[in-house]
Amino acid sequence: AVVAADGVAVVVATLRAHQSDVQVQQCGCGALSGIAVGDTACKEAVVAADGMLALVTAQRAFPSDVTVQQWVCCALHGFAAGNTACKQAVVAANGVAVVVAALRVHQGDKHIQRSGCGTLHGIAAGDTACKQAVMAAKGVAVVVTAMRVH
Repeated sequence: AVVAADGVAVVVATLRAHQSDVQVQQCGCGALSGIAVGDTACKEAVVAADGMLALVTAQRAFPSDVTVQQWVCCALHGFAAGNTACKQAVVAANGVAVVVAALRVHQGDKHIQRSGCGTLHGIAAGDTACKQAVMAAKGVAVVVTAMRVH
């Protein structure tokens, strides 16, 4: 229903318009996270609305905010579980690098660790470029650290 009502574009526009408001970013990233776990059409709507960039922008803007980090990692995990185009969209938006950064900063948060590692796993299961992106971002090292800590 959200996708059919063009709700994804509204959420992305709101995230862009209120980039310095952490509460708007929390809610918007949470909404995109819910859509990201939907079917392929849901994922494609977020990609088409440039939602991937909005997620990565929020994650970079609020690196210490646990809620933003949890929602963005969860959303990217949803995309990483999608088809090749979804995985490639995460890579193209530099999603791998921000997930690795979140895993490093929030080593004690099991939710970020779970969804962040899941994101890297999904991306690494993609094509050669996806695998290379995980390796280049030192994704394997942060997954090993997460396994040791948790």
